[in-house]
Amino acid sequence: SGKGMRGRDMDYHVLANIDVTIAALLILLGIFVMSSRTTRTKDMRYFFFLGMTGELFILCVVSIVIELLERRFFYGARITLTLLETVCALLIDVWMLTLFLYNLYTIYQSRDYIRRAFWRYMTPFIIIVVLEILNAFTGFMWYYDANIIYHDTGLYTWSDVIRYAYVLASAIQVVIYRRQGGQTGFYRMSLYVLAIIIGTLTESFTGYYAFYLGAALGMAFLYMETANEIGFTDEESGFSTSQYLLYLYEQVNKGKYRPESILSYVLSEEDEISAFSRVLNSVLPEESETVRVGDREIVTFLETTERGMIAMLAEDVQMVAEEARIKVTTEQKIRKPNETEKAFFAENIRLNRRF
Repeated sequence: SGKGMRGRDMDYHVLANIDVTIAALLILLGIFVMSSRTTRTKDMRYFFFLGMTGELFILCVVSIVIELLERRFFYGARITLTLLETVCALLIDVWMLTLFLYNLYTIYQSRDYIRRAFWRYMTPFIIIVVLEILNAFTGFMWYYDANIIYHDTGLYTWSDVIRYAYVLASAIQVVIYRRQGGQTGFYRMSLYVLAIIIGTLTESFTGYYAFYLGAALGMAFLYMETANEIGFTDEESGFSTSQYLLYLYEQVNKGKYRPESILSYVLSEEDEISAFSRVLNSVLPEESETVRVGDREIVTFLETTERGMIAMLAEDVQMVAEEARIKVTTEQKIRKPNETEKAFFAENIRLNRRF
């Protein structure tokens, strides 16, 4: 992870490593520029993403400095390079942890969940940080010899295992969440994780800084998914736009989404949409899909046919809306036993002037 094969015939690798790292820097710079233009809401997820991009950018810069200084004799060379390598390793640790926390927040959308689980997830990070700091004084995982050549030991491989455990844990979290019925929408972690893995394996076998390029490409994939999601999000209410129904319809066709019932809401005043969105967020279950289909119309798709639960949700929405002095009309629709999910969904798209 960022180290490659610095101790093995690195002279002809220097320019190639710098070129690859500069390519990663340009990708990250592009992500900075594009994200500042396309991200409308600066929520916790945005700051996680910004933090990951910034950490990786600094990591690439430090690695270029290391590459330029290695095997050069100057006063305090070993101390300087050891310090820079330690900073590099710690930045990788922080980046992996931030990636993991970003993944948790994206699928659970809960700061409380992050707070409750924070110290449990911090334990491996604290262990590896302590090991890196101790290594700076002892060299038991990696070190520079008298000729300013980098060497690592078998223990360094185990420290990498701890780092990549965060990536594995992120994948497991997504799988568990989906099996519990959770919806992750446009969020797919397979592309950016695959880019990181390919970059790491390429670096392990070639010695070039492919990890940085793989991580930067992974961040680019992550940004594209985020931008895609933003394009389907209504800025005023925070719910999906009517165009998102096309995506949902594709998921229904593929059998990946099964809407069983619909709650429709019509507001008396358009300027109450923001307040009403807070009402719905406080009442509706996380796995529901809510779409703004008009200036005053909103629909919620549910994966249940239990009439009691649907009626209770409708009553709760009505009650909380009245407490907030919002006038709204609510309607319930439930899929008939002989009606397919596809027909049920398509019929209600036509009924509600979607496009």
